[in-house]
Amino acid sequence: IGPEKLPAKFSTGFIYWGVERTGYDNVSYDGNFQFYWQWDQRVTREKSIAVSGVPDPSGKGVAASRPKGDDQGLYWFSTVNFAPPVNNLMQFYVLGGLVCKGLIPGRDKDRAGLALAYGDYSFDAASQDRARGRDPRAYQAVLEFDYRLQVKRFLYVQPLIQYIMNPGGRGLVQNDTILGVHFGTNF
Repeated sequence: IGPEKLPAKFSTGFIYWGVERTGYDNVSYDGNFQFYWQWDQRVTREKSIAVSGVPDPSGKGVAASRPKGDDQGLYWFSTVNFAPPVNNLMQFYVLGGLVCKGLIPGRDKDRAGLALAYGDYSFDAASQDRARGRDPRAYQAVLEFDYRLQVKRFLYVQPLIQYIMNPGGRGLVQNDTILGVHFGTNF
């Protein structure tokens, strides 16, 4: 997309599973389904840096130190899910965020990420909660920041901080901050 030909991925589809389930209206349903839409987009590409004194094979100056296929830059990711509220606890869910590859000079394989997730609970489930004398669920949201340190080519460590808003969706639990760390290997 755009003059730099920044890559994007768009997808849409649905998920169906044929397990019988009773909905919040006390009717039995033969299956359950959900629709989703996804859009991932590279937003920026880090500019090539010229290395002084190294001639460009084309004879037009100096060669670039980063190859054209370098993946450093800023990326957008998003997904939206919808499921019928009659037999799904969460009817609407959206997730979006940004990932920056190579944010810190000299740490070209590291990734910094910021994401926001929001889930809207089913109106039908909320009606059933009210009918049973319980506080109805409304929504839950999570804001996360993480930084993935590429320790070795095959090993990364990713500390993170999450701020959870309206845990459980009923407003009975205070918002909270969570600290965590992921470890991973690539083969």
